[in-house]
Amino acid sequence: MTENYKKEILQRLTKHMLDMQLLRLIIMEPMWGYKIKKTLEAELGIKLAHSALYPSLKQLECNDLIFSQKQHHQGRARKVYMPTEKGKLYLQCYYNVIEEQIQHKKTF
Repeated sequence: MTENYKKEILQRLTKHMLDMQLLRLIIMEPMWGYKIKKTLEAELGIKLAHSALYPSLKQLECNDLIFSQKQHHQGRARKVYMPTEKGKLYLQCYYNVIEEQIQHKKTF
């Protein structure tokens, strides 16, 4: 039962906080769009449409939380996303807020 809850909660968090999930992945390792999509599927079991992924990446770039750079990988040009210092700080602040909320939780 709790495994089902965990999956549902992860899906809701990803849907509503997709930008934080993307930022988390990019901070862990610079990635291109397809790799981000496949990593989300493997880690969280979430199939993310390109129509959700790329606008979210663009918004993160516009907010100066990530930047992209064309790189060649196995003979192909890819747009690789990397975190900015502001992005790293932003994610750390997000974690701090979550931690504070957890510390204030009610026990049942």
